[in-house]
Amino acid sequence: MSGAVLGVAVAALGLAAFLASAGINALLVSRERGRLAVDDPGARRMHRVPTPRGGGLGIVVAIVLFGLGPFVPIEPRPLLPILLGVLAVAWISWRDDHGGVSVRHRILVHLGAAALVVHALAPRLPGLEPDAASWLVLAVGILLVVLIAWSINLHNFMDGLDGLLAWQGVFVAGFLVALPTAGRDPVLLVPAVATAAACLGFLPFNFPRARIFMGDVGSTVLGLMSALLLLLAVRHGHLPAPAALVLPVLFVTDATWTLVSRIARGRRWYHGHREHCYQWLARATGSHVPVSIGFLVANLTVVVPTVLLIRANPEHGWMIAAVLYAAATLSWVFLKRWSLARVRRR
Repeated sequence: MSGAVLGVAVAALGLAAFLASAGINALLVSRERGRLAVDDPGARRMHRVPTPRGGGLGIVVAIVLFGLGPFVPIEPRPLLPILLGVLAVAWISWRDDHGGVSVRHRILVHLGAAALVVHALAPRLPGLEPDAASWLVLAVGILLVVLIAWSINLHNFMDGLDGLLAWQGVFVAGFLVALPTAGRDPVLLVPAVATAAACLGFLPFNFPRARIFMGDVGSTVLGLMSALLLLLAVRHGHLPAPAALVLPVLFVTDATWTLVSRIARGRRWYHGHREHCYQWLARATGSHVPVSIGFLVANLTVVVPTVLLIRANPEHGWMIAAVLYAAATLSWVFLKRWSLARVRRR
């Protein structure tokens, strides 16, 4: 397939993903509102009016049909397990949105989906080559499964402000689309374009004022897709592994340190709460908008240059990534303390 033909095909799939996501959300907001589960305001919520959830369904449909579906007839071996993993996560999350599912069942499905993704991509992932030592294959495989499952959950944890997660989905997928080498790799390009387009189709209904929430069905699938796209970028040589870990640094830092602090204080980490740094920032500023935009600006002005620096200096990649994660941790501590002080002064 020539570059021009591929470009037209990818653009058409991206447009279809955008229209599917936007169309489904328009339908949910206008006609199905009374049938959707509703998030009521409360002590653990960041919104002030009852708002339906489940808008992530449009994102899931768009990604499945236009991001993954086109490759199933071409490469059924790797794509069918991945597609099954995405559908399993979407199914358990939709059930959780509309009635509640035990933490154990959710985690088992997340780990199973992560294992399917690792199995599908394993032959060309660092540490999982056929000639690697068996102990190394096992260790790297387990680590990747845990990281993917954590990505699924941390994106769910970070879905608490209008537009925050949708903009993150646009940023990560959009950055991968913009890589100079991505245009020659449809296996990465098509799902990345579909993911970014699906998030863009959802944004008008969720930002700057949410008329519908993504819900677990959208946030968990975006977490899985983010991990999948980053693994594909590493597997196909578009990004060094440290650069892939740096792209979601803001989400990883806030979710991870919030979880660690809750566990250290004996809190039930799996219960809803408002203790993330981004939630304290929203209370301190009195609005969701500056926080969501602030995350996007930080991604563009700090994360992107760091990823490009690692690509240009891969031999120093892990050191650069460690420095950025340390700086993000210090920023997390500072911003949380600043927000707490500002809220208490009111």
